[in-house]
Amino acid sequence: MAKHITPRALRALPERPNLERLRKEAKQRLKLLRQTDPAAALAAAQREVARDYGFPSWQRLVALLRPIAEPAPYPGWQYRREKEIQIGEAKERGDWEAMEKAYRELIANTHQSRPDNRDSLEADYALSLVQFSKKPEEARCIFDRLMRKPTPDILSRYALFARMLGEVDIDQWEAILRRAAALGDDAMAFAQYGGFLWQVRGNRSEADYWYRKAAELDTGFSGIDAGMRGLYATMLWEWGDPVTAETWFHLAFAKSRMNMQAMQAFAGMLTAIGRVEEGLALVPEILSHPQLQGWPKRIVCGVELFGWFLRYAQGDEAMRGQALTEIRTRFNGFQPLGRFIDLGRNARAAAAAGHPAPDLVAALAKALQADAGGAAEAIAEVERCPAWRD
Repeated sequence: MAKHITPRALRALPERPNLERLRKEAKQRLKLLRQTDPAAALAAAQREVARDYGFPSWQRLVALLRPIAEPAPYPGWQYRREKEIQIGEAKERGDWEAMEKAYRELIANTHQSRPDNRDSLEADYALSLVQFSKKPEEARCIFDRLMRKPTPDILSRYALFARMLGEVDIDQWEAILRRAAALGDDAMAFAQYGGFLWQVRGNRSEADYWYRKAAELDTGFSGIDAGMRGLYATMLWEWGDPVTAETWFHLAFAKSRMNMQAMQAFAGMLTAIGRVEEGLALVPEILSHPQLQGWPKRIVCGVELFGWFLRYAQGDEAMRGQALTEIRTRFNGFQPLGRFIDLGRNARAAAAAGHPAPDLVAALAKALQADAGGAAEAIAEVERCPAWRD
């Protein structure tokens, strides 16, 4: 797979990339090339510019910047949103009967023309029946029907279903995901396979290839495209390549700013690499993000704690005082959401910058990204810090 890996970016795309600016940059590069090679062609200059930004060709870069038409809201979108909120709230309070009822009502009224269509919803419902309601046989009936004509998306979800029930080993799990990725251009299937290769196999080069394939697809839906590009950017930051990651964050935001996780990851990256003012400037947008409207309280609380954590870890003295007050207000009864970016880098950056309470910053970072099993000890570690008790 190494031949598929594109070069690391030497610099990131600007915050609001556009084709006209890139074309002008390529013409300027051509003038420089012709100083040493009078026969140099524009295509060579364009290729060099693309490679500076981490792309193998000019055509690949240009394709990602072409604007797409945002579709009008599909019939019943408000109803779907309301049902999704009901499902989330039911899961939060452990009311599996209410969760199932909301799923069934949503499935019965789902419009078929969307990429998140009825079959995908039924697969999600089946996975929830296994994970929460402990009804594997009912879930199996759903997947038996869906697998008669499997799509890449359904195959990817079936792979998770079979793994949850212990019916496949790791190799069989991968075989299903690989089949899903080969079945057609499907961003979710590509991303699922990339996630498996990285999280289970530990194979970054192959994971990079599939994450990037997902990010480069133009699905026709800006929210999906932005989500895939934000996911790839987050993984690039995870792998220690902030320059290329920044390019992909900008490509994500050029499509849509509705993906809050991408915005959180970008803010976390900027503050961790010393671009504190830029990173903290994103926090108000995160804390007032439209996606938070109607979300379960524990998720809203987690997002708010993330924003105030960045302000406490990387802000000035006045900002730290207010941030710690806000964190204390929300910390009682906090339920960690699990790790999605490495906040430990922010903690190390804060310590290196001379933060007065680096032990508390490190403990908060650990608590905010703890899983369910380690949550109690992580929270206790925060409460043991002198700065927390003062």
